[in-house]
Amino acid sequence: MVQLYKLSSEQLSQQSHYDFGMRAVKSVLVMAGSLKRANLEMDERDVLIRAMKDANVPKFLAQDLPLFLAIVQDLFPENQPQSPEYGDFNVQLCSSILKAGL
Repeated sequence: MVQLYKLSSEQLSQQSHYDFGMRAVKSVLVMAGSLKRANLEMDERDVLIRAMKDANVPKFLAQDLPLFLAIVQDLFPENQPQSPEYGDFNVQLCSSILKAGL
């Protein structure tokens, strides 16, 4: 995780809302703990990778997202957890977007 944040801070664009410090590490660890408690059978490395993605992807600019995902892939080539399935949430989200004309 430390290497991921080090590489991200060096290679991604400099944005004021990007945080790769101890606060970000704590957030990922708290999120990983919640994910592990909810998915006891899930491998710990997969839990950590998913927590790092879930905590960081929403704040990245579109240009930085592929680079961040490539860094994750390079650091953890053998562990790429599946994306979570949101099921009805995605259906309702798309429906609301269409109704709003967006």
